[in-house]
Amino acid sequence: MMRIILADDHKVVRNGIRLLLETQPDINIVAEAESGEEVLALLNNNSEVDILLTDMNMNGIGGPELMRAMNTSFPHIKVVFLSMIDSDQEVKEVMSLGAKAYMLKNADYDELLFALSHVGKGGQYLSSEISVRMLQSLGNKQVKPQPEEVLRDLDLSSREYDVLQLLVNGFTTKDIAEKLFISKRTVEGHRQKLLDKTTSKNYVELIRFAINHQLID
Repeated sequence: MMRIILADDHKVVRNGIRLLLETQPDINIVAEAESGEEVLALLNNNSEVDILLTDMNMNGIGGPELMRAMNTSFPHIKVVFLSMIDSDQEVKEVMSLGAKAYMLKNADYDELLFALSHVGKGGQYLSSEISVRMLQSLGNKQVKPQPEEVLRDLDLSSREYDVLQLLVNGFTTKDIAEKLFISKRTVEGHRQKLLDKTTSKNYVELIRFAINHQLID
């Protein structure tokens, strides 16, 4: 059971996320907060929490300050940001401070659930559109094996390859399922196999792998 504190300074947003997450039998929303200060006060009373799902820009202390406070006082709690802020600089700052995931609020429900599950198992996650943009901006000048050799070594099925192409191009689980006429659960299974076959710890590494090895059509 994942015990989650939900923090957002807009009550309507909190209510919507709570309604969605409460449909999951393995998720328990233990508290809600509308500011970073309230999050810290709640945790001072009860720190038996697994994940803090929080907005980046609430009233009071902002995301980076909250992340530093969490590192100091509650390092065992995994922090997941769910925000409208789509700035590489902001994302890099909180991820470098130890945030486990950064999601945009336009992410679909299935992607949010997948990210929470992945973080709960010890992984990290970035919204696909952020990770693609950030990794492409890095570039890579190292000599790499030919894409055909990489694909042969990975032993990807044609369906796994299709899913990889769509993931790298920012498609959500729902989008991929509709485009390939398969279920969302099947898409999630292919995503996990792609992580395993590329030995990627998270989706940032998976997308970096695809870009670096020229596996993008």
